Amino acid sequence: MNWQMVLKKKYYDDYEGTWGWQDAFSKWGFGDNLDSEFETDAVQHFLEELGYEVGRVDTSIHNVYIGHVSKGEELIFDHSKTSYGKPPVEVQLKETDPELLEKLEREFKDYWIPDRRG
Repeated sequence: MNWQMVLKKKYYDDYEGTWGWQDAFSKWGFGDNLDSEFETDAVQHFLEELGYEVGRVDTSIHNVYIGHVSKGEELIFDHSKTSYGKPPVEVQLKETDPELLEKLEREFKDYWIPDRRG
């Protein structure tokens, strides 16, 4: 087993099956994206239902995240303005669209992922 697989196994073993909507905006979200496509889709769909345009980034089969969010000409979130999750997505949303931040918090406050480790 190489070092990447050791790290992946550690993330997987430590993964408790809970998630926050913020994970959909991070390449490293959802326990290093163990189940990213499903959850990223849920957040993306919610944003699109609210009338936002969502740019999705697919860097590999298990690294799927939201790269930008806009409404009309206004850019609400831009992943290129973050580096390793700093500043967090909440900081950008608080500055650009605080109402959206509140809606995400309400919609996804109690989400969890079933344990799929077997």
